Amino acid sequence: MPELDGYAPEPDVLVVDAGVLGPRDAFVDQEHVHFVAESVSRSTVGQDYGRRLNLYAARGISTSLIVDVLTGECVLYREPKRDEYPPSVPYRFGEEIGFSIAGVAVTVRTNFKKIR
Repeated sequence: MPELDGYAPEPDVLVVDAGVLGPRDAFVDQEHVHFVAESVSRSTVGQDYGRRLNLYAARGISTSLIVDVLTGECVLYREPKRDEYPPSVPYRFGEEIGFSIAGVAVTVRTNFKKIR
């Protein structure tokens, strides 16, 4: 995604409209991004729950998922208001998360491993 406020986040996973991102494209316009996911590490935990999450909300990205291998939880954020997502309930690893992206039903199986 292009820079916003001097920062260009690079999500671990993103879902975009078909055909808008070619093999040589480095960025995609935010209006084509429907979902982002971040996998937390010790060095990025503050960014993932802070600045990155707020920037995704400010860009109007409807769905953001944080996979937190430090806590053993996933947090699904939906429908941002201005630059924040409403509070969300975490899912424990092993639970399925169901939601839709651009009208398509999605199920995420959270069979991840917590790290120590």
